[in-house]
Amino acid sequence: HINFIRELNAKFVRYQIKNIIEKIDFNNPIMVTTFPNAVDYMNCFDNSLRIYYCVDDFVHWPGVRSNLVSQMEDELLAGSDVVFATSQYLCEVKKREGVDPVFLPHGVDVRHFSIANHDRHRLSDIPLHPRKNPKACH
Repeated sequence: HINFIRELNAKFVRYQIKNIIEKIDFNNPIMVTTFPNAVDYMNCFDNSLRIYYCVDDFVHWPGVRSNLVSQMEDELLAGSDVVFATSQYLCEVKKREGVDPVFLPHGVDVRHFSIANHDRHRLSDIPLHPRKNPKACH
C-alpha cells in the first residue's frame, strides 16, 4: 500500500507545483526540501537545481519505518545537486560517495540583527534586483 500512497502523493504534489509555477510564469525553479519523502517529486523539473537541507536524522524518529526513510534519503542524497546539514554530526552521517554535505547551522546572529534594528532599516529602503518581476515561492 505504501508505494501506491507515495505515487499518489507525488502526482498530487507535482501537479500543484507545476500549476503554481505556470501561473506565476516562473522559470528554472530551485527545488529545496528538508524532508526525505520529497524524493518522490524533486525531479518534476528536468533542469532545476535540487537542494536537500538536512535538518534532522529522520531515520531515528520514533514511529517511522526506518528502512523506508533511509531508502528515500539515500535516493534524495544521490539526486541532489547540493546538500546542506544543520550539524557536524549530520554532515558526517549523510556523507556518501559523491555527496559531501555543507555545514549550514540553524541560528541567528543576534549581534548582527540587533544592529539592523538600531539603524531602523526598512524593507522599502532596499533597492530591488534589476530583474523584471522577481519572484520567490515557498
